[in-house]
Amino acid sequence: AYALQALAMVVKEAVFVRFRAWREPQHAIVASSTRKSDELPFDASLFLVCGTLARAAVQVLAWPVFTRVAQGGATLRSSAASGAAALFAGDVVPLAAFYWACNVGISVTALLLVQRTSAASTVLANVVALPLSALLFCLPLPMLESQAFHWRLAASLVLVVAGNLLYSYRTLRSP
Repeated sequence: AYALQALAMVVKEAVFVRFRAWREPQHAIVASSTRKSDELPFDASLFLVCGTLARAAVQVLAWPVFTRVAQGGATLRSSAASGAAALFAGDVVPLAAFYWACNVGISVTALLLVQRTSAASTVLANVVALPLSALLFCLPLPMLESQAFHWRLAASLVLVVAGNLLYSYRTLRSP
């Protein structure tokens, strides 16, 4: 999963680099124009929408395969009915909406981080999330059973943070 996430960040950075390279000659043409509104900024929201639509299309197209393989040959109708029943049962809709909002926030934050830094920095920042989220699940969270705390979780977080600091040591020291 982390390899795919890292690949996604590299592709996003490649998109930004290619856009900047494409924009340079275009910017010279626009600079001679008198209208400021003619500048060509990168539309990150459009990039996210296209990515989300592509992801949704892949999931919809893969749904029949998933139901056949992972759910023991369940039909699409029974899979959709059970999914809808689970989604609209009890207090699930607000939690699902919160999950979707958090997912959008993560996507926007990662995109902005790649745009302003690099794919490597974004992947390293995401690596911190694994031991940190494992520590978070040790807390008494509502509707979740708290997990047992292991010192290796805290030690792994320290190691990841130390690794990130070593990786970016020169960047931190430069003015």
